[in-house]
Amino acid sequence: MFTAAKNQDDVNDKVNKASDDVRRGASNVKSDVYSAANAVRDDLSGLANQAGRRVREIASSAEESVMSGVDSVTTNIRAKPVESVLIGVGIGFVLGVLFRR
Repeated sequence: MFTAAKNQDDVNDKVNKASDDVRRGASNVKSDVYSAANAVRDDLSGLANQAGRRVREIASSAEESVMSGVDSVTTNIRAKPVESVLIGVGIGFVLGVLFRR
């Protein structure tokens, strides 16, 4: 009987140790997953910031190009007002013919 009780105690100790090992392992996995999720979040945040900066740069460049074009057209109209009016009339005539069909 003493042997059976000792064996039962040994089994209980092994079960408790295994249970503790599983808990520690699960805790370690949880910690690793949490760390990996934070790393992914940080990486995505950095990429989003870079993309935002790039979009702002492109928008700024496009705005500068449009403003340059507007300034160029304005300068040409002021330099040659009669030619500009005739060009406008010609474009209006062509568009009128195209839309009439």
